[in-house]
Amino acid sequence: MTDNKLKCYGCKFLHLRGSGYSNWTWLSTNFVCLKERFTELDDEPEGENVGIIERASRDCPHFVPGDPLETTPDGEIERGDKELGKSLGYGE
Repeated sequence: MTDNKLKCYGCKFLHLRGSGYSNWTWLSTNFVCLKERFTELDDEPEGENVGIIERASRDCPHFVPGDPLETTPDGEIERGDKELGKSLGYGE
């Protein structure tokens, strides 16, 4: 695989967690590695993580191609593996 394919953005175990008071006041998106490999990603806003994600995602043994799990501040699943999201307490 090339480095382009080994990016957290293309991994189903990246959780893009929306934070804010509600979906109407979405303040930021936090990045969380669901495999807990890159704890430096946890709860960091998107803009501060771009360099970390580029560096951390190379040759990750947990990389599984797919859409990242994206949840809203209200806990709804926007995209990604719905079953994985539900197992974490998100969605209906």
